[in-house]
Amino acid sequence: MPTKKNFYCDMKLNRIMVLNWLRLGLIVIILAHYFCHISHLFNFFETDMKPRAQNCFWFARVGSAEGDCYIVDFLHFYSGGLLNKERIEKNLPLDVYNSFLLTQTIERVIAPMRPIGTYCFQYPPMFFALITPLAYFDLYTAWRLWFFILAICVVITYIVIAYDSLADRPLLLCGLFIFITSFPVSENFFLGQTTPIEAVILALSFRLLIKKNYFWSGLIAGASLLKLQHCLIILIPGFCVGKKDFLRGFLITLGVELLLAIIAVGFDNIWHFIRIIYVAEITHSIKDLDDIWYYFTFTGMLECLPWFISSAAKIGQVVFVFICLIVLGAWLKIYPTLHKISNQSMQLIASITTIAFVTFNVHGCWYDYLLFIFPCFWLYIWSTTNESEYSGRQSIIRLIISLIVFTLPFLFWDNLAMKASENTITGYQLRYFLISMLLLSSGMIALLLEFKRYRNKPLLEK
Repeated sequence: MPTKKNFYCDMKLNRIMVLNWLRLGLIVIILAHYFCHISHLFNFFETDMKPRAQNCFWFARVGSAEGDCYIVDFLHFYSGGLLNKERIEKNLPLDVYNSFLLTQTIERVIAPMRPIGTYCFQYPPMFFALITPLAYFDLYTAWRLWFFILAICVVITYIVIAYDSLADRPLLLCGLFIFITSFPVSENFFLGQTTPIEAVILALSFRLLIKKNYFWSGLIAGASLLKLQHCLIILIPGFCVGKKDFLRGFLITLGVELLLAIIAVGFDNIWHFIRIIYVAEITHSIKDLDDIWYYFTFTGMLECLPWFISSAAKIGQVVFVFICLIVLGAWLKIYPTLHKISNQSMQLIASITTIAFVTFNVHGCWYDYLLFIFPCFWLYIWSTTNESEYSGRQSIIRLIISLIVFTLPFLFWDNLAMKASENTITGYQLRYFLISMLLLSSGMIALLLEFKRYRNKPLLEK
């Protein structure tokens, strides 16, 4: 004779089945929208980008009637590598961080065109170990090699994040295709930005941190100093969770990086990096560093609003410090408690803190939103597993969260088209910020539901 407990179990199974079919149907509809954008992307690559890259017009784009050009980031890196190559071959005491010398090198590469403005190199000295070998190839060949390296980094990032789930859910590999063709990722390819390299470092380090291999996690996390504005995403949880073991690994990598920097650019250029670049950024003695309106962060959004033009940088810095303190508190206070009741505790906390760091960073652009792959994937996995441990209302909320994170790349695509009534970048900034806040809210709700699940678990088992 069926009991009350069996009756509720049957209801729960029916609810889970309905939600799974509903989620599948909605995801199929969303994927149908992806295909149009993906086809346009590949068509753009074959018919526009590749031919222009072959004759170098992709790297320098005319921006004024006088013929002055904007340059893409890869040309910036390639010119830095050329400058360092010249320093090595001619044994010259060149300052590779000198803005005038770098701009002259760019002019030689794109002659007879001229770059707009003066360019400044802000990457740490160890980065020259990556870009100097590219200078031994012509610009187009070097770009193809760099493109391939970035693509490999993106693939490894996704596989490392998804590795534990792929055995049971192999269809998750379809997400790799969506990830590669999403706007922030494809822009990294087109511009030659370094965020994919940072992403694979974060992915490997987080995986080792989750597996409690703290020393090896710290060893890899030291390489995250390649992009200083994003290294706190892994360093704060690493030091809070891994402590001494993480610190030992980090210090070893730091020593190796220092040695690599001395070999790559010479001892004097390490001091040039510290003295000229970051002292200049603090004092804003380099004019170009004051142009923060194009940063797709909270600070950049404030700069686009007329009420905060004069105070955007200061407000952004204060908010970023406040965010750092909140993140530190989350890892020291919330994570230990959540870790006792959830096997996805680190993924949930890391999802929220990653969103916060990318959004409220004082220095960042649209291609840095590639790092949203971490919260998007982790929240999707959380929202589609262990369905039986949640109540009906909680399951509906989890369904909504799974759809939000699944549609995020599409939201980026759809909201980057300038509307007919817009003539400034303000609309872009507001839409980026609102999308980020939507994802951050999803992460915070997921965290609350995980605590709620633990409280309700005895009731669900009755």
